Amino acid sequence: MSELIKSNLSEEAIAFKNSMEAYVVGLTEEGFELVDSPLKHEFTNGLYIREVFMQKGLRIVTKVHRTNHPFMVSKGKVLVGAYENGEYSETLIEAPYKGITQPGTFRILYIIEDCTWTTYHPLPMITGKENELKGDELDKLLEEIEIRLIEPHDNPLLPEEIKKQKFLTQNRLS
Repeated sequence: MSELIKSNLSEEAIAFKNSMEAYVVGLTEEGFELVDSPLKHEFTNGLYIREVFMQKGLRIVTKVHRTNHPFMVSKGKVLVGAYENGEYSETLIEAPYKGITQPGTFRILYIIEDCTWTTYHPLPMITGKENELKGDELDKLLEEIEIRLIEPHDNPLLPEEIKKQKFLTQNRLS
């Protein structure tokens, strides 16, 4: 259904992302544990909406975004380190907040207060009937969507079980 597009990230950006992911995973040795954050998926005609709830204290390295799309933080406070257009910056975001993600962006998040972050992705193939999908059918669709939205990336510094996580590399205090 879709073609893989080669990553446009520079070698410097890839090395930075690899080191940040390894840092977050390394926190497990310091009393942190890997956790999952609840995701909600909604579909309307031509639009995929993805909402994640992240608990206070999480440290997260996101995947690399392939598309330009809006996002909204509707609850909470988060310190966001972003690597975008070859530059690293840090921003304190407090709900309500809306922004635009640019292609090639990935973020390092420290969740200061419980946080709800929602992204909105225009996808012409989406009809709205996808809300009825469950189990393997939904998983297959979400994998296809991820191919369209997320840059392919393999971090040689991470253990294989971490690479298989579907959403984010996350840690919190045990």
